[in-house]
Amino acid sequence: MEDKTMEKLIKTIQIDIAAPSGLKDKMFKEITQSKKDDMIHLSPFERFIFKNPLGTACTISIVISGTLWAIMGNGYSNILSSFVGKR
Repeated sequence: MEDKTMEKLIKTIQIDIAAPSGLKDKMFKEITQSKKDDMIHLSPFERFIFKNPLGTACTISIVISGTLWAIMGNGYSNILSSFVGKR
């Protein structure tokens, strides 16, 4: 290889290349849209669990609390009071 071509090659390697304007935004939009499309394939039950875990935990705790209260009656409130420290 000639010295001039080698010099040109080294100069092109050392130049910083900037991405065209708007390319980063376009890529970000495409990636987020593809992630949203992946969530569409979930069933409503799976979407409720994975997209809203706090709501799932609250719903489960309310159901368990209601079930225990129905089974134990007044004894359930006594158990809760003992956890808090009141008797």
